[in-house]
Amino acid sequence: MKKLNFLFFFSVFIFMLECKKDNHTINNHKMKIMSDTIKYSADAKGNRLSGIITVQKKGGPKIFTADQLDSYLAGEFLFHAEKGVLTKLKKNSGEKKYFDTYDVAVSTFKTLYENKHDESVGLKLCFFELDKDYGLINVPSPYKNFLYMIAVPVDTDGLPVGSDNKYVIFNLSKDFDMNKSKIQDEEYDRLASSFNDKGSEIYVALKDYYSRKGKGNTTSVFYSWGDIRDNINKFCDTNKYDNIKFRLAEVIGINSIRYYIDRNPQLKLDEDKYEFAYTGREKQLTIIGEFYLMKSSNGVKQSVSSNTYFDMGSLYP
Repeated sequence: MKKLNFLFFFSVFIFMLECKKDNHTINNHKMKIMSDTIKYSADAKGNRLSGIITVQKKGGPKIFTADQLDSYLAGEFLFHAEKGVLTKLKKNSGEKKYFDTYDVAVSTFKTLYENKHDESVGLKLCFFELDKDYGLINVPSPYKNFLYMIAVPVDTDGLPVGSDNKYVIFNLSKDFDMNKSKIQDEEYDRLASSFNDKGSEIYVALKDYYSRKGKGNTTSVFYSWGDIRDNINKFCDTNKYDNIKFRLAEVIGINSIRYYIDRNPQLKLDEDKYEFAYTGREKQLTIIGEFYLMKSSNGVKQSVSSNTYFDMGSLYP
């Protein structure tokens, strides 16, 4: 009997150690993603929307594909933004102060990758407030000013590499040109000071809506060269998509996902994966990308969506 008792308690002890080890591993896993706001690396992190919701092997019809599930999550991020953070950007004046889509040609990312990946780790898309008369942009609205992102190749500390390497890439009036589609350091510094330090109307609205640890809302989104390269190889060189639409979105809480899962028992939510990617960032501004193909028919350009959405960026601060 004593021997059996010893074996029982020894088994319990080993079980508790394993649980503690597993918990420690999970916590380290989560801590890694929460600390990525201060680390910049060229390594690919992958699409964070991917694989969070899956179709169970048993218990229901397999009526969803992986891409459709990713699209659902992306749609939730976009829907909550329309009801949340984007309302703050038009609260006082009634103007939207943002584009419906921030379009960029895949060839632009290819050009930047080919010319800058050896000296930098990726692109930091920095949010600024521009006025409608800014020369390089084709502004599809009468709004006086709007939220815009400027692409900056950065080093491992998140600092711009070299001088005069800040690029205007979204909604351009002409095709991207490495020499012409850029702004000088002085202009970049002025815009940064006006937006962050002096507190533009847009920045204040974003900060009022959500302030992460007192630092304010998102001021930039970082995409590694690894992610940019992998997405170009997978979706563009293989499937021939030639453009990307970026839309402003909002990180949502896991309960919003559970609500959907509870009503669709054939689906399964990977809570650890979701928390790993998004916990602590609820209500933070992000951007969701979608690949599409631009076709011409009888002289009329039409965009054909891939229905493939991704969120592969790190949010700063």
